[in-house]
Order: sequence, then structure tokens, then C-alpha cells
Amino acid sequence: MIRLWASPQGALKSALAGIQDPPMFAVRPSTQVPLTPPVGALFMAWSDSASIEAWLARAPAADAVRPALDVLPALRSLGFAVTLASPEWRALSEPRPAGSLPDPNNRESAGDEMRRLLAAVARQRVLAGDIDPGATYMPAEVAAPVFSSSGAVDLALAVSVPAGEALTGARELALGREVAATAAELTDAVRGHPPGET
Repeated sequence: MIRLWASPQGALKSALAGIQDPPMFAVRPSTQVPLTPPVGALFMAWSDSASIEAWLARAPAADAVRPALDVLPALRSLGFAVTLASPEWRALSEPRPAGSLPDPNNRESAGDEMRRLLAAVARQRVLAGDIDPGATYMPAEVAAPVFSSSGAVDLALAVSVPAGEALTGARELALGREVAATAAELTDAVRGHPPGET
């Protein structure tokens, strides 16, 4: 499955201006996930330090901060992100059949489930920063940034890996380069560029 994730940048700028609610981004129709580490790392990898600090401050667990911060340079260097599969990550990011989510009219139930999943994901090493070509991984998705004309990450182009499918690190790196090349074509099509380039 190929999908686009919408940019959190506009919401993040509003949050930094004093709005207390964390920024959100859509990962499936009619569902938004708070932008809290490690969720949104691909967007943050090219952000300024104030935005990164605000993102890290929203971590649902203190032990999520260091791994999230440490992976950002690797994501910039690779030009893409590999998110490793976990049941909680898949529950946050993948479409589910109707009736399998908490009742959206019961905000408390849905919010409790979202907080539980975010806390679980925050304690997991779901982002692969150092990919060994000879190792085997269980990825959930491979995503690359699409930049706007201002140099911000506006979209993330993601390719989902079917549940239970293992890939070698060499295959993940090749897939990441393919996704990054396609994201670069989309960036060019919208006359975008990475930060610092014109």
C-alpha cells in the first residue's frame, strides 16, 4: 500500500505560538495521531531546533526522547525512514475494519486507546537508524519526505510492508532509495527543495 501523510508543520507552528493541543497528522481517513516521539520523526528530521524541542517535549515517556533525537541525523543522512513493525505501531498507522476502533463518539474511550498506543510505541525502537545490509528486519513501512517550496517537509510518501514480511537490510536500503527517488520527483513537481537548497 502506498500512502501520503499530511504535514504537521502548520499545526506545529500554531502549537508553538501557544496553543496547548499537540499537532496532529492523518494516517488513515478520519483519524489523527498526535505528533509525539517517535511519531513524526521524518517530519522533524528536517525541522529547526525549536520545532524539534517542542516535539520532544510532547513525548509520552521520558525514555522516548533520546532514541527519537538520536535517530534524526540518520534519517537525514539516509533520506528516508524505516519504521519497524509492532502491533501498537500497526494499530496506530494502518486502516482497520469498521467497528474495530473505539467508538469515535466516545472521546474518552478513543483517547484512552490512543494514549495507550502512543505510550507503547514511545517505549519501542520503531525507527531503524542504522540499517545493516546483512541483517533481517520486520518493517511496517518505508517513507521519504516531500519538500515544499519553503524547504519544509509537507508530505511523507510511505510504502507499507505487509504484516509478517521480513526484508533484508539490503532490500530495505534499496526500497528506501526507490521511495526517496519518487519523493524527490514529487518535490520537483511542486518546485520544492530540502532546507538550505534553492
